[in-house]
Amino acid sequence: MRHLRQLTFGGQNAEAYFSPDGTRLIFQATRDGFACDQIFMMNLDGSGLRLLSTGEGRTTCAFFVPDQPRFIYSSTHLGSAA
Repeated sequence: MRHLRQLTFGGQNAEAYFSPDGTRLIFQATRDGFACDQIFMMNLDGSGLRLLSTGEGRTTCAFFVPDQPRFIYSSTHLGSAA
């Protein structure tokens, strides 16, 4: 546990998972002016933060699809933008 390093700052961050190649994280967070959790991805060094979800509705449970350049997550955005 000596080599732990905080990667996310600001907002409320939750449920993060490593990419199959171990170079990126996908996670849910409430930040950047969004009213509820959205899905973000970043490199392990904390760079390259990017929104992956639509920015609408609530999202959760994001995972990288092994052996494919894809990801999946759950969202309420089709039922309600809020």
